[in-house]
Amino acid sequence: DLVIIESLCTNRLRVWEYARHNLRHGAELLGFRLALLAGAGLIVTASIVASGATTPEELRTVGPTAGTVIAAGVLVAAVAYLVVGTLTTSFVVPIMQRTDTGPLAGWQRFGAKSTGNRPAVAGYVVLSWVIGGIAASFKFLVSSLVTAIVGGVAVLTLSAVGETTALEVTVGGILLLGYLLGVYVVTVVIDAPIKSYLWYAAL
Repeated sequence: DLVIIESLCTNRLRVWEYARHNLRHGAELLGFRLALLAGAGLIVTASIVASGATTPEELRTVGPTAGTVIAAGVLVAAVAYLVVGTLTTSFVVPIMQRTDTGPLAGWQRFGAKSTGNRPAVAGYVVLSWVIGGIAASFKFLVSSLVTAIVGGVAVLTLSAVGETTALEVTVGGILLLGYLLGVYVVTVVIDAPIKSYLWYAAL
C-alpha cells in the first residue's frame, strides 16, 4: 500500500526503491493490522463468553438470547474491523507516507484533521464498501469462469494421459499453478485500478 501511494504521489513506479524506503513503516502497518484482527477476535471471544457458551457442544445448542449476544459480538467486531481497516488503508496510509510516520501517529493526525469532516468520511467509507462489493462480485464471476475453464481442461487432459500416476500428478500440478496464477492476475487487474481510484479520491 505504501509503495502504491508513493507511486501515485510521484507519478513514477520505482518498486524496489519505494519498497526499501517504506520497509519499516510497512512492517509497522502489518503489525497494526494484525493487532486490529486480534482485537476483532477478542470482541467475538468476549461475546461468546458473555453468552455462557464456553464449549463446542454449548455453542451448538445455544438459546435465542445467547445466540443474539454472539451475533451482536460478531457484528460489532466485523463493522469495527471493516471501518478501521478502510480508514487505515484510505487515509492513514497516505498520511504515513507523506509524513514518514507510523500507523498510530497517522491515526492521531487523521483524527485531528477529520474532526469537521466526519459526514464526508462516513460517505467515503460507504462508497468504498459499495465499490468493493461490486468488484468482489465481478471477481467472483471471473474466477468462476476461470475455474470452469481450467477444470474442463484438467478433466480432458487427465483423461488423455491415462492412468500414469506420475504424469497425472505433474499435469495436475501444472494446471493448479496455472489456475492460481490466473486467479491472482484477475485479482490484481481488478483491484489495482479500484484501489488507485479510491486513493486518488481520498488524497
